[in-house]
Amino acid sequence: MRRVKDNKISKWCLKGFLLFTFNLLTISPAPAQEVVDKMVATVNGGVKVELITYSDILWQLALQPDTPLSNPSSENLNLALRRLIEQRLILRRQTSYRRLPRPIRR
Repeated sequence: MRRVKDNKISKWCLKGFLLFTFNLLTISPAPAQEVVDKMVATVNGGVKVELITYSDILWQLALQPDTPLSNPSSENLNLALRRLIEQRLILRRQTSYRRLPRPIRR
């Protein structure tokens, strides 16, 4: 009886080992990770934190006339970042005013 159990256990272990080895050999390695966007700044206003990315700044630059998008200068990037931060803060202030309770009319 003991030999039968040992035989079943060893067969089960062998099958598991073969399956594990097969998976290791057939799975191709994952390609290297690619950086899609860069985090530039965060706008914090209470509980919610908003992220400003490099692509957000490029979109802001695209909205400004006569601003080169290929190899933008540091000055243009900083101006666009300041505009984005101001826009997000204004939007946050506007939404906070909407949350105020309405006055009770009698």
